[in-house]
Amino acid sequence: MATHTHTTRMPSKRGSAAARLACLARCSYLVCVCARGAPTVTEGAGSGAVADAPLPLGRLGAGAARGAARKRSQDRGQHNATSCAAFVHNSSRNLEVCAEVRHRCKKQPLCDQPRAKPHWIFLLGDASVRMLNAALVEHVNGSLEDSRFGSYEVHDEGGCVQAEEGGEDGALGCVREFVGWDPHVRLTYLFKPEAATRLALLGHFATPSAQPDTFVLATGAHDFYHHHSVNQTVRGTSAWITEMLARFPASRFVFLNLVACHKKFRERALQFNAAVGRQWAGHPRVRLVDRGASTEHITNTARCEGWHAYGCVVLQHLGEVLDHMCAAHGLDTHRRTACTRAVAAR
Repeated sequence: MATHTHTTRMPSKRGSAAARLACLARCSYLVCVCARGAPTVTEGAGSGAVADAPLPLGRLGAGAARGAARKRSQDRGQHNATSCAAFVHNSSRNLEVCAEVRHRCKKQPLCDQPRAKPHWIFLLGDASVRMLNAALVEHVNGSLEDSRFGSYEVHDEGGCVQAEEGGEDGALGCVREFVGWDPHVRLTYLFKPEAATRLALLGHFATPSAQPDTFVLATGAHDFYHHHSVNQTVRGTSAWITEMLARFPASRFVFLNLVACHKKFRERALQFNAAVGRQWAGHPRVRLVDRGASTEHITNTARCEGWHAYGCVVLQHLGEVLDHMCAAHGLDTHRRTACTRAVAAR
């Protein structure tokens, strides 16, 4: 099997900001490298790619074998460079299209009416939730300049790379907090890859006397990576939601189902989404955001790839989260919904 290559070199300052951001994203089974603003690729392949089989030297001389190998490498490099260039073009276009919507929707109150006390939103889930958290920070803060929050436009994890709580180094996992004074909001994110993952740190943040106003939850992708069946994943997810409802009786919950643009897992993702929807639709304290419906037909990998949506698609999901959150607390969402529709229209 070919090995992974994850080296990324940023372009010179002459390259556009969109191209620089796009270069942070990994192409499917490619490695994007930007040199002086122009995309190229380094030799390497993602999981699932098979290395070239050696040529039988008994039938070809060593010189001919080396020549054939060079030709294959050149052909592969040309194909990869073309694919990578298309990916960077799509990413750049995606950022341009989102620019107006981002300007209209960020630095706005979470809901139309101000709350008497700060709103505490606690996000628990995988990397897709971390990206949603980045979009939420930008929404309430007006900018996203702290690199530790990562990005929602490209797959920049902000330092949260396989950072699970209680690892060999006794780490706390991936923890991100933001406190804003206008609007008054506290955002807390903990990385939780599976429903069964236990987080001791959760009990240090949220206690019986200090409960978040809203929990935003998502799970499922890592279960499928670990060969759990759809039924197993649904049971684990429902058990987790039930446990959270009992543990935090004063909180409201928004659950995001799975993004469905992963070619290998799309069918299972949609089955999971439907089953969770049947179990929890109409619950008085749980609202559902259907990410599958908005992503299953996306073919542009700059907008959605694997388990991750990007850019405007994340903003659409964020708008739906805020709509549900505000409604759950009895606050009007007229302007919030208008923003959500503007994002969805893009």
